[in-house]
Order: sequence, then structure tokens, then C-alpha cells
Amino acid sequence: MTWKHLSSPVTKKFKVQRSAAKVMATVFWDAKGVILLDILPQVDCPRPATNCLHETFNRVVEHLGCLGCQLGCQPGYVMTANPKHDVRDGHLMGTYDYMNITIPMSKNVSEPQWLCLPGDSCPWGFFASKIGATDACSYCGEGCRSCQSYGHCDHCVMGYRLTKTQLPGGREASLCISSGGEFYQDSNGEERK
Repeated sequence: MTWKHLSSPVTKKFKVQRSAAKVMATVFWDAKGVILLDILPQVDCPRPATNCLHETFNRVVEHLGCLGCQLGCQPGYVMTANPKHDVRDGHLMGTYDYMNITIPMSKNVSEPQWLCLPGDSCPWGFFASKIGATDACSYCGEGCRSCQSYGHCDHCVMGYRLTKTQLPGGREASLCISSGGEFYQDSNGEERK
């Protein structure tokens, strides 16, 4: 109880309620104490990836979007890049807000960057790669059915044709370019009308 004068204004009581949102704290410290303390809201991905080995990155991360299964997959699943995560068409400059988290226009927050697909080998349109020490399947590129690495396509899907392109620095790339429905590649890699 607080003593006060009769003419003192009435004290206002503020209603305190717990926040419903989760937060994630990142703390770096050394022997002298805390170096950096960063508190981020923990927002789940709108469509989270399934069968992840760990759920650490299966949330929306500022400036990156939904990362999905970044640390690998459960046994019987292969970590696979999701081409729908990166936006390639339209206005790509700038950012937008998703639940108070800043996301670049080039990222689709509704799609995780890494998915876990059933099986033990890469599906068509992907090539075997490593993300750190983790086996992964990386995306070959638009229209590419099989490749050895990104930008080096061996065969294209129907409606695309294989085109060799000279890159800056003298390197060569083999890309699949839309044929506008005019051509397709047969099983021997020959273009047909």
C-alpha cells in the first residue's frame, strides 16, 4: 500500500499480459562476458518442410525467408533444393514484411529453401552435391532434365533446347532455353520439330 495526499491524482494501473509470440535469442560471449545479444521473433514457415533431421531452420529467418531442412533429412529422405524458394520473375528489388520479418523480394517465404524428398538419389532436374558435410540435391536450372552442375545441362525437358553460352571470363555454360513450343529433344539429344 502506498501513502499519498488526498489531492494526488489517481494512479493508473496497466494491464500486463504475456506475449503469445515466440522469440529466438542468439548470444555470443567470451571469457569477459556477452559480446552480442540478438533477439529475433520465431515465426514458423507458412508451409514448413517435413522429415527434417532438425527443425532449427524450419522457420522464417530475416533477409533469407524460410530455410526448411538446412541441416539434413531423416533416414530414407534426400535433402533437395526447392526451386520455388527463389523468385525469378517480376520485381525482385527491395523487401517485403512477413509477420514483422523483412524478406527480400527475390525470396518466396511460402516455400522452404530445402526440402526432404523420399529416396536416396536425386530426382530428375537435380544433381548430387554437398552442403557442408551433408549430401544434397541441387537444382540444375530451368528446363534442365539432367546435369553435372548448375549451368552445365546435359539434356533438356520437352519445350526447351540445349544452348551453349560463353560466360564472362571465358567459361562455357550449357543452358536449356525455352523453344516456345517449336522444338524438343528426343532420347538421343537431337532437336525435333
